[in-house]
Parts: sequence; C-alpha cells; structure tokens
Amino acid sequence: ELILNIVRILNPQKIVLGGGVAGSDWMKRELPKRLTLPCMDSVKDGIVISELNPDTAGLIGAAAVGFQLLN
Repeated sequence: ELILNIVRILNPQKIVLGGGVAGSDWMKRELPKRLTLPCMDSVKDGIVISELNPDTAGLIGAAAVGFQLLN
C-alpha cells in the first residue's frame, strides 16, 4: 500500500526498488498482482529492480542522506 500512496502523491513515471527484499522471488511474483489499480496507469516505465548490489544499496542510500544533511 505504501507504493500505491507514493504513486498517488508523486505520480512517477518509473518506480525503482532496491535492496535484498526488492529482488526476492516473492516480491517479483506478488508485487505486480497487488499493484493493478488505475492509479498505476501513470507509471509508464513500470517497476524495476535496481542494479545496485543488494548488500550495499542501503549503505549507499544512508550515505546519500548523510551527505544531504551536511550541505
């Protein structure tokens, strides 16, 4: 439901998911089934899994937030 709320608010063209959970077989199988509402029509480029290494994606995200706070 979080993804649907983000789509409703931000109206993105693409959703990129990352990390270990995003690449799991369950997520790949179940996510498309659960995101079939009309609001998902605006996501023209679909939902993709990030090519970042799932073991370091969270660290990279945390570092990006930290750098934003320093500026």
